[in-house]
Amino acid sequence: MNLHLYKLSILAAFALTLISIGDTALAAGQTAKAALTQVIAAGKKWQSDAVLVSLSSDKVGPDGTAAEWKYSFYSPGSNKRCVVTANMSGIRTKEVNLGFSTSPLGEFIDSDKAMQEAKKNGLKGNEPNMAVKFQGTGASAATYWIVNGGLKKGDVSVFLEGQTGKFFSRNVME
Repeated sequence: MNLHLYKLSILAAFALTLISIGDTALAAGQTAKAALTQVIAAGKKWQSDAVLVSLSSDKVGPDGTAAEWKYSFYSPGSNKRCVVTANMSGIRTKEVNLGFSTSPLGEFIDSDKAMQEAKKNGLKGNEPNMAVKFQGTGASAATYWIVNGGLKKGDVSVFLEGQTGKFFSRNVME
């Protein structure tokens, strides 16, 4: 191989590495919506009719960012479910047999804004986790952010309307 082609192949490999690093770093310390476009594409690749039904993270920073987010999808046509995980390692899709949600999430504020609102409304605890889900029946059926401060006695969880971030309710761990 001549020297010019060799240098071009090394540059091309380096460029591809940078592109893949950029994709894998999307959810590292990012908000829930940071990797949403790629996550939805992964869900649609799994099943073309897939709808996002919930998302969550077990370890969330005080700014509403997390190193890993899990996004749950439901396929009405196949009645199957999958979880798309976005973290430093990239985006992974895994079909699962768990879950019961079938309603699409719809619009929701990002996790950083939900965390701010939860703090304003009494969030308390040192082990925050977050989830956004469609829940309820009848007039109360809607998308909600659940921001949980922890599981120790006295920790406070705050429930927010998903689309607006408006305070809905709070729970104190007993």
